[in-house]
Amino acid sequence: MLSMFAPSRRRSRRVRATLRVCVAAALLSPCAAGERLARAADPPLRLAFGGGAAARWVAGQWLPAFPLELTLQPYPVVSASLGGVISDGTLAHGYVELGVYFGVSLGAGVGLGNYASPDGRASDTAFHVSVGLPIPFYPPTAIKNPMDLLDERWWGYLLPYYRPSWGPWPGAAHEVGLMLKASYLLSGSYGKLF
Repeated sequence: MLSMFAPSRRRSRRVRATLRVCVAAALLSPCAAGERLARAADPPLRLAFGGGAAARWVAGQWLPAFPLELTLQPYPVVSASLGGVISDGTLAHGYVELGVYFGVSLGAGVGLGNYASPDGRASDTAFHVSVGLPIPFYPPTAIKNPMDLLDERWWGYLLPYYRPSWGPWPGAAHEVGLMLKASYLLSGSYGKLF
């Protein structure tokens, strides 16, 4: 009865050969993965900085605003920013923000908000979300081949954005603006990752 279940010599050779191929593939795949990691060992890192003009709707009135921002981008889809919005003669909103980019830039952050209320100036924690649409304008070949743009040392872009925030001001403050930003490749190359 047991002889029915015992593999034949021919079958056992095939099984052993298949196992050898599987073991060889398993041993080689970490090498290939290691090679890919070695090629990407110099991770890309970009720094973008800029400023612009905006309008800020706070407590029923529009105020002019001037945003400033410094953004660190370790990968094409992830960013961390430090920024501030000057409005009503003071720093109305200072923040740190984490963002992602998939054609549209989405972010959320926390910081300090200042508001000139009828009872005096109020300062407190502020939270915000943001959505923006980066539009590259330099180098001129950016429209033809956007992937080459990632490896350019310098490039510039316009960033129309909308940022609602909640802080010491009554309700939400709505900010709509346009920033002009320059991006600089500090190290690495995005092309090594693709």
